[in-house]
Amino acid sequence: MSSINKLYLIFPDTHKPLCDIVSQGLEEMLKITCQKTNYNLSTLDLQNIYQISKSFDDKSILILAYWDVIPSESFYKLGIAFEKKSSIILINIQSKIQNMQEIPPYVKNDYSLTLLENENVDLRNNLRNLLIDLEQTIKIILADNNLIDDLYHRSLIYCKRLEEKTNHIIDKVDFNVFRERIMSFEKSSSSDTLTQLFKTKSDELYSILLSCIASDKLQIYEVLTIARNLAKERENIDKNSKNITNNITYHQYGKNDNIGGDNVKRDKIG
Repeated sequence: MSSINKLYLIFPDTHKPLCDIVSQGLEEMLKITCQKTNYNLSTLDLQNIYQISKSFDDKSILILAYWDVIPSESFYKLGIAFEKKSSIILINIQSKIQNMQEIPPYVKNDYSLTLLENENVDLRNNLRNLLIDLEQTIKIILADNNLIDDLYHRSLIYCKRLEEKTNHIIDKVDFNVFRERIMSFEKSSSSDTLTQLFKTKSDELYSILLSCIASDKLQIYEVLTIARNLAKERENIDKNSKNITNNITYHQYGKNDNIGGDNVKRDKIG
C-alpha cells in the first residue's frame, strides 16, 4: 500500500457544501484526512495557483472538481498540468449530460468521474454513487495502481458514461473473466502495449476495454452506433440553430417603432 495519508479536495466556491459532504464521506469510508480548498476560476491568479500547487508537493491524492465546461486553457490555471507526485482525480459536476467535456490530452489526470445535478435526477443517489466511485478509485491508487484492477475500474466508468448517453444497459463480465481477456490481449501483443495506452489515455485503450468488459460484443456495437448517431443529431441541431440565428432579419415599421432593438427613435417604414 502507498504511504499517502491525506487527500486534497479543490472545489469551485459555488459548491462548498458538496465539498464538505465529499470530504466527510471519504474520511468516514477511508479513515483518511481531507484538506479542502475552494476556488473562483475567474479570480485565480499566479499566487493562488502557487499556493494550491504547494499544498500537494508531497505524494498525495488530489481531487479537483469543476462545474460544467471549463475552457481548456483554464486547466492550466488550476495547476493540473503541473508535474507533481500526486495522483489526480477530476470530477465534472454537470448540469446536463451533453455538457460532458473531453479532457485535453495535455492535462495531467489519472481518473475522471462525473456527478449529474439538475432538477430531473435523484441527486442523493447520484452523490452516493459518486462517493462509491471515489472510494473505489482511491483504493486502487492506494494499492499502488495494480494495472488490471485499474483498467477494470476504468472500463466500468466508461460503460456507465455510454449507458447514460444512450439509455441502454451494457451487460458486463465479472473481474475474473475481464482479467483473462486482458491478459490474453497482452500476451498476443507487445508486453508494454496496455501500459503505453494507459499512460497516453489513447482512444484505442477504450476500444480494448469495451471488448474485454462486454459479455455481448454485438451489444457494444449497438451502443456505440447509438452514441455516434446522437452526437451527429446534436451536431446538426447546433448547426441548424446557428444558421437560423444568422438568417434572422428584423422588419421595423410604424411610429417610433423599435422592434429591431436599435436606439433610433423615429418613424420607420418596413
